[in-house]
Amino acid sequence: MAESLLASQRRQRILDALRSRGMVKTGELARTFGVSEMTIHRDLDALAAQGLVQKIFGGAVTTRLDESGAGCTICGAAPDKRLDVTLHLANGGSRLACCPHCGLMLLGRLGEQVQSAVTFDFVTRQTVNVRTATYVLESAATPCCSPSVLAFRMREDAERFRLGFGGRVADLEAAMAWLARSMGIGFVPVDQLSEVSPGRSRR
Repeated sequence: MAESLLASQRRQRILDALRSRGMVKTGELARTFGVSEMTIHRDLDALAAQGLVQKIFGGAVTTRLDESGAGCTICGAAPDKRLDVTLHLANGGSRLACCPHCGLMLLGRLGEQVQSAVTFDFVTRQTVNVRTATYVLESAATPCCSPSVLAFRMREDAERFRLGFGGRVADLEAAMAWLARSMGIGFVPVDQLSEVSPGRSRR
């Protein structure tokens, strides 16, 4: 891509990429636009100052918190009803994520604002409490965002799934810590999150 793009045009394209992917990497953007990584850092600094992105190690993630219900709050993807995560907030509002990957990112970002959160068992499609679910991380099955995070009501089901598709089995705290490391994001400690009401369903 030509270096002659104005900074404003380049930053708009960075925002477009974030809306479609949820995360961008500094090196990849530099190669795409044919500019230095320092130029991209300045772009991200400018966007962060406007509250449009959150800089992380090696790139940035979107800060858009969409309450319209039209798409995932984190990446903007259309939620898949077999995977989506709904977070109910203490102020009475709610936020939607397309899958447990984005759901755990959103949970970490909103912290104590979250009163309860529900998703679906990947195999049985039963409603499952996000806090008490067992997760299979980075398996060969990636039905939505990557790295893959899938939720299960029963640990035994998660272990059986892992035997067939690989990955690792984790509880919420371990899953969030792993996702934070994978994405280069800092989350609040899980013990600072509001208690999630067992068995609560939005359905």
